[in-house]
Amino acid sequence: MLGGPLADGLVRPALEAALAVAREGEDDTPAIPAPTPLRPFLRFAKLPPRALSATRRALDGDEGFRARVAEATDEEDLGRAAWLFLARPEGWEDELAALVTGAGEAARQDADRKAEHDARRRLAGVQEALRRSEDVATAARAEAEGAGAALGEERRARAAAEAAAEAVARRVDGLVAERDRARAAAAAAKAELDTLRRRVADQEAQRRAAPAAMVEAVPAAVEAAAAGPEVTPPFDVAAVSSGLEDAAAAASALALRLRAVVAALAPSETAQAAEAAEAAAPAEPAEPAPPPPPEPRPRRQDAPPARRRPTPLPPATFVDSVEAAEHLVRVPGMVLVVDGYNISQAGWPGHPIAEQRRRLADALAELAARTGVDVRVVFDGSELRMPGVVPSTGKAVRVSFSAPGVEADDEVLELVEHLPLSRPVVVASSDRRVQTGAVRSGANVVSNEQLLAVLRR
Repeated sequence: MLGGPLADGLVRPALEAALAVAREGEDDTPAIPAPTPLRPFLRFAKLPPRALSATRRALDGDEGFRARVAEATDEEDLGRAAWLFLARPEGWEDELAALVTGAGEAARQDADRKAEHDARRRLAGVQEALRRSEDVATAARAEAEGAGAALGEERRARAAAEAAAEAVARRVDGLVAERDRARAAAAAAKAELDTLRRRVADQEAQRRAAPAAMVEAVPAAVEAAAAGPEVTPPFDVAAVSSGLEDAAAAASALALRLRAVVAALAPSETAQAAEAAEAAAPAEPAEPAPPPPPEPRPRRQDAPPARRRPTPLPPATFVDSVEAAEHLVRVPGMVLVVDGYNISQAGWPGHPIAEQRRRLADALAELAARTGVDVRVVFDGSELRMPGVVPSTGKAVRVSFSAPGVEADDEVLELVEHLPLSRPVVVASSDRRVQTGAVRSGANVVSNEQLLAVLRR
């Protein structure tokens, strides 16, 4: 007898028909008993392999049952192979074997066609992957060339900035030296002015004393004139007058010198020197100059409130560069305040919100472990809960959520305001309002592109 999976598949319709005939016989009146090997399987909705094997044995061993099944079916319903297995005309075994062989050959051809189709599909996939790889390599080469050109441009810009910084430093040194020289000249002028003031005061005192001495000497002169023709005044009037004229001329010359000196001084020093020059001018001869008014006592001004100052960047480092962000997160004691969703939605836009938060927290934890920066992250939404410390690192990454009705932007700015002024602070956000408020509070600011570039290094 023919056997094997292929033969079983070709005669299966005959086996299923035999089980159906056995069930119908059991239900007839009077009942026709089914073959004993088939009775355990008559009520099965789906036949197991052992039921088909039992049915085949029953058909081989019970010719009456097989004839009854053959009468209840025909070749059109069963197919040629299954009908040959039931009817078993002369030469049926050879014909069935030929059908089995043909079916095997057809199955092998189908398998070969399927294998060829799969191989062609895999080859097409490999070719497509190769094409995409070549496109990626071409794009990478173009990007590398662009990056090289950008790097060269940046180096030239940096060299130009360093040269400009050196020129500015030299100019500042020259201005400082010029200022020191002007201050020294002003100090010398003030010293000379004090000396002149004393000389003018002495000469003024002599001028005021001269008329009184002359009045007191008149009686003595009258008496002397009465006593004899020779009269000698008790003082030298010509000498006193000449001394006063000399003092007035010296004061005028010194005033001219002071005006020339103060022209090169700073504005505040110029005003002081101008006042000194006016004070050095000679007084009107008709009446003495009034005493100078008392100088007002300076009002005490309250000291300006202390405020945070941004951390300076290294020379020739641009504020919007990745190098600036890398430098800031490595500053000792730096606090990095992160506008959570502003960064996560720019870094992982195709992922769910929870996955964005997790990825951002993990990346910040790695940054904290690498640089030692103190990280604070603020997300919108008070109904959410998330651990305050990321367990993947020993450095705390503090995560918080805004209160109901409060935006994370306000929480970020309030956090910056309440941090100690002694701690340097950098705020990571591309939100214009957050950046403006952070700068007003004395913090440094980096964009989401800068922080993401640092996180991916």
